Amino acid sequence: MAAVTETRRRTSLPTERVFYVTMSIALFATVFAGFARSFYLHFLFPAFPRPPETIFYIKGLIFTAWCVLLIVQASLILADRRALHRKLGVAGVGVAIAMVVTGVYGTLVAAARMPGGPVAVMPLSFVIIPLTDMVLFAILVAFGVAHRSSPQTHKRIMLIATIGMTIAGVTRLPGLYDAPFQVSVAVSDVLLIPIVAWDLVSRGRLHPATLGAGGALVATQVLRLVIASSPPWLAFCRWAVDLVR
Repeated sequence: MAAVTETRRRTSLPTERVFYVTMSIALFATVFAGFARSFYLHFLFPAFPRPPETIFYIKGLIFTAWCVLLIVQASLILADRRALHRKLGVAGVGVAIAMVVTGVYGTLVAAARMPGGPVAVMPLSFVIIPLTDMVLFAILVAFGVAHRSSPQTHKRIMLIATIGMTIAGVTRLPGLYDAPFQVSVAVSDVLLIPIVAWDLVSRGRLHPATLGAGGALVATQVLRLVIASSPPWLAFCRWAVDLVR
């Protein structure tokens, strides 16, 4: 029985590696499509609004670097280049830290430049979305790095951490740009379905990393709606936004 299980594992290994490469490409394709008009292909859409602050272009380049690195890392495993994969992983930690720093700062800058004199309540409420995305991303990446010796756990956590960051691109997809934000959240969560399906097909049950990281992502999306307009949160946001004025 053990020999049969090992044979099945080895047989499915190339397919599994292709799956993670494909998912990494799909995530970047989603981000690219969302930011095509305002960032990647803005020269084709000159009338489409884009932010004036340099921080958002720096943030975009760093996020792009993360997405490309995710594809490269998955491709290196596909090619069985584990040593290079581990070396690039060190650079990945640096990119992740840069993403969190620029993401938090960019969020506060965006809230500070909202029109209407004093920062309005609605922008302050919305600040919780990108900030919690950044916090969750940082936590998941930290867990992913900590479990790098367990490939099945590591790869799932890193992929789900990136899925949590795609919401910014999803909200800017044609057809969703003016849609209610909850619709974009639901669409972004659809990206979890292939991982769930892969677990069920390859394992017959959800991997604990899929359940934990995916559950944390969905739970965060729900809980932040509860506290977004609470007085303590709004007071914290006013203090934080004042730091970048």
